[in-house]
Amino acid sequence: MGGKAVLTGNLKFTSLADLFQIIGGNNSTGTLRITSQYVAHPGIVHFVKGNPINATNGSLSGLDAVYSLFGRTEGNFEFTEGKVSEDPAIKKNRMEIVLDALR
Repeated sequence: MGGKAVLTGNLKFTSLADLFQIIGGNNSTGTLRITSQYVAHPGIVHFVKGNPINATNGSLSGLDAVYSLFGRTEGNFEFTEGKVSEDPAIKKNRMEIVLDALR
């Protein structure tokens, strides 16, 4: 990651859908880290120019990992700006993902 945290908060206040909109609206590049006291490993979503390109959540990766994170309503998040060195595994843009996840 290697950047500085520019956005932090709690999922009780800001939903993941809202975070995708904020990050996308700013065309931000960096990593979103989602933690919870109920889950051993954090969920990680990597963004390039506002769109998610890869993600992990436990044993899940790519789009499956992103969709699984939309079920979280408790926990904390931190978005860190910086270069992303992940290989792109997600081909959908953020709006398609948000709409699919909210169905």
